[in-house]
Amino acid sequence: MMTMAINTYPEATRSVDKNGRTPLHILCENSRVTVQALSVFAAALGELTLVQDSHGNLPLHCLCRNSSCDVSLVKKLASGKSAYATINDEGQTPLHCLVIAEAPLKKEVFYHLIETFPNTVLMRDLMGRTVLHWICERQELDLDIIQAQLASAADAVSLSDTNGDLPLHILCQNEKVTRDLLHLMLQAHPAGVYALAKNDLSPLHFLCSNENCNADLLTALFSFDNDNSSCARADVFGATALHLVCMNEAISTELLRTMLLMCCEDSFTPDVHGRSPLHYLCMNHTVSSELLWLFFDRGHDLVRQVDKDERTPLHYLCSNVKVTPRLIEILFDSWPSAALVADRDFKLPVQYLVDNPSSTPETTALLICGPASYRHRYEFLSVNGQCVCFTQGTEVVYVQTNVAMDSKTATKVLVNFYSSQVCVEHEQKMFLRLKTAAEIRDDHFSPTVHETFENAKRRITLRSIDIAPEDHTGDATITLDYALVMEAPLYTLEGLRAEKLCDTEAVRAITTELANCLFFWHSDARMVHGNIVLQNVGQFEDRGLCLYNLSTSRELYQQRPIGSHAIALSSCPPEAARAFVAKEEFMPTQESDMWQFGCLVFQLLTGVTLLERLAPWSGSIGHEQGLHLICSLTEVVIEPLIAEIAPEFRLLLQRTLAVNPRYRWGIDRLLDTEEGASLPAFVSSEAPSHDFVGTTLQRKTEDTLAEGSSGSRSVKHAQEQLDFMKKEQAILRHTLLSTKSHLRDVDQARTDLQSKLEELQVQLTGEMQHRKEAHLEAQMLARNHQAMTLQLHTTVQMLLNLVPLARKVYGARADYFLSGALAQATGSKSPSYFPSDPASLRRHSRPVELFKTQLQNSVLAHGCVGKWANSTPPNDLPSTDEQQQLSTNQQQRQGREVP
Repeated sequence: MMTMAINTYPEATRSVDKNGRTPLHILCENSRVTVQALSVFAAALGELTLVQDSHGNLPLHCLCRNSSCDVSLVKKLASGKSAYATINDEGQTPLHCLVIAEAPLKKEVFYHLIETFPNTVLMRDLMGRTVLHWICERQELDLDIIQAQLASAADAVSLSDTNGDLPLHILCQNEKVTRDLLHLMLQAHPAGVYALAKNDLSPLHFLCSNENCNADLLTALFSFDNDNSSCARADVFGATALHLVCMNEAISTELLRTMLLMCCEDSFTPDVHGRSPLHYLCMNHTVSSELLWLFFDRGHDLVRQVDKDERTPLHYLCSNVKVTPRLIEILFDSWPSAALVADRDFKLPVQYLVDNPSSTPETTALLICGPASYRHRYEFLSVNGQCVCFTQGTEVVYVQTNVAMDSKTATKVLVNFYSSQVCVEHEQKMFLRLKTAAEIRDDHFSPTVHETFENAKRRITLRSIDIAPEDHTGDATITLDYALVMEAPLYTLEGLRAEKLCDTEAVRAITTELANCLFFWHSDARMVHGNIVLQNVGQFEDRGLCLYNLSTSRELYQQRPIGSHAIALSSCPPEAARAFVAKEEFMPTQESDMWQFGCLVFQLLTGVTLLERLAPWSGSIGHEQGLHLICSLTEVVIEPLIAEIAPEFRLLLQRTLAVNPRYRWGIDRLLDTEEGASLPAFVSSEAPSHDFVGTTLQRKTEDTLAEGSSGSRSVKHAQEQLDFMKKEQAILRHTLLSTKSHLRDVDQARTDLQSKLEELQVQLTGEMQHRKEAHLEAQMLARNHQAMTLQLHTTVQMLLNLVPLARKVYGARADYFLSGALAQATGSKSPSYFPSDPASLRRHSRPVELFKTQLQNSVLAHGCVGKWANSTPPNDLPSTDEQQQLSTNQQQRQGREVP
């Protein structure tokens, strides 16, 4: 029809419609266009291909937008290379139209266009975008297409559009982006990770806003951020990438952990609205308790930040439709005063919670009653207090110690949190016994207990303790529900942990006070402490040095064993180490206290623990390995170390650091308390220890608490990031070790499979050899069969040649002669040629008939053989004369044969 129309109206091919389109434009837009259809315009095809419509589109532009476009059509239509570089009113070349089209991208056409005219790859449209920009925006991203594009023009990856977007920016916004594609683009242009688009948005900003963002994509991008500056870069609204991650409803713990691992201090700065990333996390509908805990591990003070509307994160969490009682409890526990903060509209968080349609009265009651009301009274000065874990019978006990300020008395207190109520009651009983003994003896070695309470709901993150640091698999989250508040010491001796006291008088003063305190415990209170280390010795006001943290303590008559990890490894007695290695419990004794007292004095004199002095690498091994190391201690090993100590302290260390507990001196013998006895060499009657080290240690303690409350923000962030990275490094190391172990298993399995494959190959070779031999044998049998068949045919032919001769000799009786000869050949009985009756003749004719029947059904039934086999034997019997004549002829032949 098209041919007939063109032949009838030749000028119709050049006519245009109101949009300036020729029939060729319309044909190229048709989804059923073919090469034959284009051939109809053969006469005017070269001229029509360069005609542009009112929008500047050539027929080639229309064809590239067509879902039926293929290479043959493009070659037929593009008569010259000028068509490939022609742009329309939007500045688009046919290659632009191909990649912008909604139809699936034809790889063959794309490869043909960039090979035919590669300069079009770098041409930009009116939006300043190259072909690579539009490829990165397509929903169907293809790695091969981008590789071909970069191979044709590598500079395209560094060209930005009018909005300042590189192809990398657009790729990071695409929901179909993969790790391989992102790595390919960054590898082609590594500096693109720092490039800023409109509103100062970096590729990381776009990636964190992508709903399909995951940890693998972030890791791929961070691997090209050499100076780790992309996380701290803020856009024109002051939002960093961490802000955008917290806004993204696709956020997960893995994604947030990866982001926090790379974030520096500036990543947590408020934006132009005064909001921190925690504000946006509390607005997010996918907020969860795991995300909040993970965030608090990295930034503790963000819960106190107030935005320009004077709202805390708790305000936004209360207005979140996905709020749960657990989330309210976590955020309220982090800063209880947030419930009393009113925003610019004079609304408290509880009012937002009441207006929230998804909240319940129980949830609202959490802000009124408070899940842990003690936080209103005590302002914690230490963010992460010391935490220990040990076994008490069959129960695992967790204890955390924190320094807080009591708002009622304006004094510092120690708040000890416990996971077991029995442990709280025991420690309270121990303090009561110390107080009673101190009142009787008029001594001052008993700290004051203020109160105990329940429902503390203190959450701690505790690392695994049964394995070496490099084998940690993660952190355990524990909730401590019981607490004991006691008097806080002015300082502890923990400040001397890494210092060597050069002043002998200071060591004497500390040793004397601690020995007197230990004498009070053993002789007056009749108690054993069980864990004498630097951090458990504190200087209390008007009391001097005292022992506290009584979780491991017991009365002498009390049978209260403790389990593994209750005693610090640095001061663990050998007998306790042997019990723990044997998976048994240990009961602290006066002898074990004396060992720990000797270890403490040794540490004051040398600046290192006894275990570190013996094995400097002991801090890098696990708890179990450390116990085995302590079990191997002997007197021969310890004696050289004691010989290096000042002479006045050697006797003390020799009598306390005896491996055999029976040879250790008690504190009464060491002090030699008998009347008239001289004071030991280490005892000082001079000024108390506070005069020597009190000022220095008190200043250190105050500085530490100040840093924990209102210290340098950068220092706090650096420490938090360091702790966070240590945890993540432990997790990654464990993952690496697991992967290596799995890889070894896979390699072993591959080796086994390779061995089996070799065995199968040997079997296959044998089977192929057998098959070849069987094939040769079959060929030999086929040749033998062919030879035997030929021999049989020859024999049968010779036999058939006897038939005419027999007919000439025997006439009508030739059949009977042949049947008799065949019977003799097969070993059968020869039939009689002259039967006495006709019935006998009929019986003799049956073998001949049978033989004929067999010949009729065989392959020999051809020619004269077939004719004989199908012939009918005569029905008449030979006459008497003929029988006599046959008999006479036979006798004559026999007579001639005899001579």
